[in-house]
Formats: sequence, C-alpha cells, structure tokens
Amino acid sequence: MNEIRPILEVKNLFVNYGAIQALRDVSFEVPRGRKLGLIGENGSGKSTLLKIIAGLVKPTSGGVTIQGNVLPLLELGAGFHPELSGWENVFLQGAVLGLSREQVRERLPEIVAFAELADFMDTPVKYYSAGMFVRLAFSVAIHCNPDILLVDEILSVGDPAFQEKSFHKMMEFVGGGRTLILVSHSLYAVREICDEALWLDEGRIREQGPARDVIHSYIVWNHERMKQFDSRKIEDRVCRLPAPPTAPSCRIVAIRFLDSTGAPCSRALSGGPLQIELDCACEEAIADAGCRIVWRSRHDTAILQFDSLAQGRSLHLPRGASVLRIGVESLAVRQAAYDVEAQLFYRPPGCAAAMLAEARSRLDVANPDGVATNYFLNVDWRFEVEETQDKKLEARG
Repeated sequence: MNEIRPILEVKNLFVNYGAIQALRDVSFEVPRGRKLGLIGENGSGKSTLLKIIAGLVKPTSGGVTIQGNVLPLLELGAGFHPELSGWENVFLQGAVLGLSREQVRERLPEIVAFAELADFMDTPVKYYSAGMFVRLAFSVAIHCNPDILLVDEILSVGDPAFQEKSFHKMMEFVGGGRTLILVSHSLYAVREICDEALWLDEGRIREQGPARDVIHSYIVWNHERMKQFDSRKIEDRVCRLPAPPTAPSCRIVAIRFLDSTGAPCSRALSGGPLQIELDCACEEAIADAGCRIVWRSRHDTAILQFDSLAQGRSLHLPRGASVLRIGVESLAVRQAAYDVEAQLFYRPPGCAAAMLAEARSRLDVANPDGVATNYFLNVDWRFEVEETQDKKLEARG
C-alpha cells in the first residue's frame, strides 16, 4: 500500500533576526485539500512562516517540502507595472504566477468580469484607485488555480460588495479540494473557512488541531490574560479618585463608531473590524494621559476592558480639540446591545492615575452566523491631533 504524502511538510524551522527568534522549532504537516488557519498575536511569527512557505524568506535552519505549486496572496499587485495597462498587467502577473500566455488568454474574460473593470483595462494601472488596483490583482491571483493558496490578511479587498464576492470566491476555491493556508486576525474567518488551526505564540506552536477547538483555547487564553487586570490591580494603577487640583480640565465631547468603510455606524458585525473615535476637549495639554474602554452588558456588567495604562502606553492630549482613535481588528463579542464606556485618566510620573472624564454610547453587535462568540478584542491604539480643520497630525499612542 502506497503511503499518501502530505502536500506540505514543515520541519524544525528556526528563524533568527539578530537576537530575535521569529520562529522556534516549528514542525507540522498539511494533507492535500486541508484548510489550515494560522492564528496568534502580532509578532508571533505567522507572516514569517507564510513567507518561508512561499519561498520569499530563507529559514536559519530547517526546511519546507511542497508537493505542488504555491500561490502566495501576500501583497496584492506587488508585481504590477504602473505604466502598463490593465490588459498588459494581467499577462505580466499571470506569467509571474506560472501561467503560460495561452492559459492567461483562456481565463482573461473571467478575470476581467470578476474584477468588474472592463471599461478600464486599456488604462495604465497608475491611474487606478486603490480599490480598482487590488480588485484586478485579486482577480488574477484567484483564477490561477494553484495547488496551495497562501493568504495573509487580504480577504477584505475593494468595496463591501466586492469583499462579499471575494469571500464567496475564496469559499468556492477551498471547496474544490485545494489546500489553503490562511493568516488572519479574524477568528470568524478562520473558523468558517478552515478545518484546522495552528496557534503560534512567540514563534512556537502552542496548539494545533480542529479550528474551533484551537480558536476556543486562544480566546480563553486571551480572556485569562485580560483577567490579570482585576479590580484590585486596576485600583493600584487607576484610582477612582477626584481629579487633584493640579489635574487639567478635560472632557469627552462625543463617542463615535466607524465601520470598515469609515462610515459612522450604530451596529457592528462580530468578527469584523471597528473603529472607536473619542472627541476630546482639554483646557491645557496633558502629556501623561491614559484611556480605558469598557464593554458593559445590558445589566451594566463590565464584560471586558482594555486600556493604555495597563499596556504601559501614555497618550498626549493637546490643548483644545483632539480625536482619539482606537482600532479594533477583530470584534469577537456575542450578539447583543452594549454600552461602550470611555474613560480618560491623568497619571503624572510617580503618581497613581486619577479620572478626568468618562462617557458612554450604545452599540449593537450582530453575529453573521448566529453562533455565540466568546469575548475577545485585538486593538490598535492610534492618536490623531486636530490642530486646525485643514491640518491633522497623526502619531502612535
């Protein structure tokens, strides 16, 4: 009886970037037709692993064996030439991805129809909008029919309608018996698309198995990590005391929620991205400020929270009006109505923090598949100072 070899074998991978170990003794196999999701925090080694499989990065030691051809969807349109037309770039990209000119010609009508760019194919792509550019790049890539497809956080391409069409095309691809390796912070996408998941933590494999089981372990781990900032520890860092006389006057004027298109919303999708904006007003500049966001249930129970002080980040609030933006990469919370409470603190060096301002706003969350999702937020703090109506200065918090 002949042994069926896996389509992908990864053995004893080590990757060192100077003193940093991006991957540490990573080994696993992927059978043909399997859909594997790579999950983990930023910096855990997911993208590095994908680039090694794609042949873009060489490991310090260890190796990868592949039975078939690989298509990496890591940077859409990376091979496009800005001076060439859409037609010419389709053939160029097809050649880069291993297709003959005849194969590209056969698939050309379907590529153009899927991208919805028939009226713009004679135009040099340097005149394309960002959405048009990625639509054409995605369409070329997805019609190459590789044995293994590598995807790194590019499922949300183009406008919302094209995003939905791209998602269905991806599902059609994985339903055809091909092998998929997906890197995504969207636990919903990994759970719905993949049948297995591999959790990387600081360059090591922490767990591998059925996608729903690994995602559950990952969510529980994150929840337990959040619990380390319990009420007693929070009181050590953030005291609910009246602002001292030396504390500047500050208030939260408004709270807004923005969807993936940047439009204001009062309803969000579980598993999708969300941006929270706080309009702040300060009588004088505050160099040592902090912000906490608390999610509360309809019974006013604090479900989860994340704050800049617990992460060791100080924010600079300027005098006058400013906007504090908190980007949520994956809004993995149960379907419900929530009160989102925003709090601002003042913490000079060597002092406990004192509350400056707080405000609340209501947000409804819907779950697309109706499955109860555990609570988990992956956030990205950003701070934007509005100096005038015409000039904005953005800096990381």
